[in-house]
Amino acid sequence: MKFLVVLLFGFVLLACAAWWGWETMYPKFLDKWSELAPPSFPVDRVLTDRTGRTVAVRVLARSDTEVRFVRESDGVGFQYAIASLSDADQAFLRRFPTSPLGPLPEQATLAAQHSREVALRRERAELEHRIALWMLELEKVNTKSPSHSRDEIRQRVDDAKNRIVDIDKLLLDLAFRASR
Repeated sequence: MKFLVVLLFGFVLLACAAWWGWETMYPKFLDKWSELAPPSFPVDRVLTDRTGRTVAVRVLARSDTEVRFVRESDGVGFQYAIASLSDADQAFLRRFPTSPLGPLPEQATLAAQHSREVALRRERAELEHRIALWMLELEKVNTKSPSHSRDEIRQRVDDAKNRIVDIDKLLLDLAFRASR
């Protein structure tokens, strides 16, 4: 019986969504779910202003009237009026808790953090590529070759994996510093 009630509710929900359109239904449900578990900063998003211009950013905080973000392309920080954003972005930002913004960090600091993050991500990708090559090399090693060759390759892989873990920790640390 419960299954039929849930199934009927699903059909009613789909019918309502089809009748009024997904765009009008989604924010209503989103607002209800956001009351249960409010999201937190930082968050990556492509923001759109009222004129249709877009920018990929990492949103750090918001007040009642402004939002603080760092542009992904160059790490430059901005404070921008929420009212100047599109309705969808305004609704998205309203889900987040407000906090006093204070002064913007120095642009040099933000740019340095961004370039450090880019360098770490590049190093991580290079390490993953090396691991893949070493694993292929390990598969090709002949059983007749000396065992130290296999051990060397395994050691390289382990060292690279440990460095990836270190890089992930550094990236998390940068993300937490950017959110302050």
